[in-house]
Amino acid sequence: MSIRWKLVLAFNVFLAALAILGYFTYSQLDRSKEISERVGSRSIARVEDAAHLAEEFGRLRSLGLAFVLESDPLEREERRDQLTASLDGIDTHIAGYEQTFTEESAPEGLFQFKEEYRAYLTAQDGMLALADEGRGQEALALYGASSGDFQALTDIAHTLRHSAFEDAEAATDEAGSLINRTQYMIIGGLLAAALLIFAIGHPSSIYINNRLRALLEGTKRVSRGELEQPVGVTGRDEFGALAEAFDAMVVSLRSAREELTTLHSEAMGMQEERIGLLQDQVTKVVKAQEEERQRVSRELHDQAGQALTALQLGLSRIEAAGPTPEMREEAASLRQLALEAMHIIRNLALDLRPSALDELGLPAALKDYVQTFASRTGIEARLEVSGKKRRLPAEAEVTLFRILQEGLTNVAKHSRANVVLVTLAFEDSHVSLAIEDDGVGFDADRALGAEQRKSLGLIGMRERSHLLGGELHIGSRPSEGTKLVMTVPLGAQEPVPWEEEPLAAS
Repeated sequence: MSIRWKLVLAFNVFLAALAILGYFTYSQLDRSKEISERVGSRSIARVEDAAHLAEEFGRLRSLGLAFVLESDPLEREERRDQLTASLDGIDTHIAGYEQTFTEESAPEGLFQFKEEYRAYLTAQDGMLALADEGRGQEALALYGASSGDFQALTDIAHTLRHSAFEDAEAATDEAGSLINRTQYMIIGGLLAAALLIFAIGHPSSIYINNRLRALLEGTKRVSRGELEQPVGVTGRDEFGALAEAFDAMVVSLRSAREELTTLHSEAMGMQEERIGLLQDQVTKVVKAQEEERQRVSRELHDQAGQALTALQLGLSRIEAAGPTPEMREEAASLRQLALEAMHIIRNLALDLRPSALDELGLPAALKDYVQTFASRTGIEARLEVSGKKRRLPAEAEVTLFRILQEGLTNVAKHSRANVVLVTLAFEDSHVSLAIEDDGVGFDADRALGAEQRKSLGLIGMRERSHLLGGELHIGSRPSEGTKLVMTVPLGAQEPVPWEEEPLAAS
C-alpha cells in the first residue's frame, strides 16, 4: 500500500473515531438537556404547587373559622367570596400539580390528597350550612372535628412537596451523572483517539524516517563518489519507487564516471604524449641552439681571435720600427683597440658557450663565469660548491649554466647589489643552484604573474627547469634582496675532482 493510501486510511479511521465520539457526546448532552428542562420546569412547578397547596389550606382553614364566627351578613358574604377564591386557588394548584405528571404516573400521595380534600370539603360545606342556619355552636363543633382532616391534608401537602424536592434532587443528580459520564467519555475518546493516532502514526513515522534516512545516506555516498552500494529501500510505495529511480540514477552515474575515467585516461595519455613530443622538440631546439652557439663561439675564438692576435703582433712591430713618431703612435692606438676587441670577442665567446663547460664540467665553468662577471661589473661575487661533485648530463649542465647567466645578468641590470653569492650543492638525488644578492629586490609574484608576460627572462628560466623535471623558486621582496634557487633531480653520476676555491672579486 502506498504512503498516500496509508495516510488516507489513518485519517479516515481518526475521523470515524471522532464521529462516534461526537455522536455519543451529543446523545449524552441531549439527555442532560432533557433532564435539566425537567428539573427546571416540572420539578420546580411541583415544589411550588405543593407549597401553595399547604399555604392555601391554612388560609382556607382560617377563612372557614372566620365565616362561622362572623355575625354580620355582609361580612359573612365577603368571607364566603374569599372562601370561594381560596377553593379556586386550591383547585388550580392541584390541577397544575397533576399536569406535571403527563409523561409519568402520579404519586400515590396525590390520590390520597384528593380523597382527603373531598372529605374535608364535605365537612366544610356542612359547617358553612350550619353557620348559615344560625347554629354557630354546632358549626364550631364541626370545625373542631375537622382538625384531624385538615392536619392530614397539610401533612400530605408537605409530603408531596418533599417528594417534589426529592424528584428534583434525583433529576439533578442524574443530570450531573450524565455530565460526568459525558466528560469521562470525551476524555476517554480523546485518549483513545490519541492512542489510535500513536498506534498508526508511530510505526508510520518510523517507516518514513528509516526510508528517508536510507535515501539520505545514499545521497551522501553519491556526494562522496561512492556509487557501488544501492540505497536498499524496497516496497511498492513512493519510497520504493524513489529508491528504484535513485538506484537507476546511481547506475547511470557509475557508467558515466567509468566512461569519463576512460576518456580522461585516454586524454591524459594523449596529453602526456603531446607534452613528451613538445619536450623532445624543445630539447632538440635547445640542443641545436647550444650547438650553434658552440660553433659560433669556437669560430670567434679560433678565427677572429687568431686574426686579432696577428693584427696585434703586426701593430706591435710597426710601433717598434715605425719610420715616424706619428706612425708609431697610431700603431700603438690601433694595437690597444685590437686588444679591446680581443677581450670583447673573448667575453662574447664565453657568453655563447664557455669551453670549460665541455672540457672541465659545470663547477669550473661556473667559477670562470663568476670570476669574469665580478671583474666585468665590479660586484663582489662568490662561488661556493658543496657535496660530492659529479659530471651531469649535458642538458643539465647547460641549463644550470644558462640559469646562472640569466640570473647574474638580472643582478647586473636591475638589483643594484653589492654582493652576490652563488651556491652549487650536490646531493644524492639532486643538485641545486642558488643565486642570492643584497639588492633592491622586486615583487616576484607580480613578475611571474599572468599579466606580466614581459618578464621573459624569469619565465624562460622556469621553462628551462621544467624541461629537466626540476623546480625554480624565486624569493624576493622590495628592499630585501633576491634569492633564486633551481633544483634538478639527478641519477647516479661518477664524481669528478674539482678544486674547491671560494672566489671573490670586486
